[in-house]
Amino acid sequence: MQKKQEKNSNSIVNYAYIFVKTSIIACIKTNIYKLILIVVNKGTIWYNYFRKFTGDVMGFFDVVNVYGLLFAVILAVPHIVYARTHSYDIKAIDNRAMLYIERIGKYCSVFLMGINIGVLEKGFTAPIMETYWLISTAILTILYVVLWILFFKKETKAIAYLLTITTALIVIQSGLLQVKTLLLTAGIVYLIGELYITSQVFKA
Repeated sequence: MQKKQEKNSNSIVNYAYIFVKTSIIACIKTNIYKLILIVVNKGTIWYNYFRKFTGDVMGFFDVVNVYGLLFAVILAVPHIVYARTHSYDIKAIDNRAMLYIERIGKYCSVFLMGINIGVLEKGFTAPIMETYWLISTAILTILYVVLWILFFKKETKAIAYLLTITTALIVIQSGLLQVKTLLLTAGIVYLIGELYITSQVFKA
């Protein structure tokens, strides 16, 4: 019994190591870090140019939500790894429009998690809300990574649904607590689209 537990424990550690290693390689190969720098740089330039007309020039950290960007990268990396190592038949999805809805929700969610665009955004209503957001999002993100490790080990419909719900919770909660209407909307759109895609992929 003890040997079996040790074997399971070692198996989980090995999968975690492979997951982290593959994620780092995927980031390097896809130049995701360069993409983040470009988005941050161009976003700051655009904002400063735009705000000159209103007399309010936004600084770097007004545009970039550092913690949100970190969470967004963690959310994006497993999808990149999975897309490079797995594939599914798009023809199996009956409603192709839902595929585009899922992608729009996903990409907008990742972008708006890390970048403040200044439209329909008010920010945290109190410091305690930011503290709660950091702690709760960190816990959900750890759960998200664990679920991905389990999903890479064995692809099941239950884990796929849990991943979708966990991701949507992170995004929707971020939109609610930061009073970012577009992020909240993107999270809801992603949830609807991803639930449909998951049901189609695992319908057999």
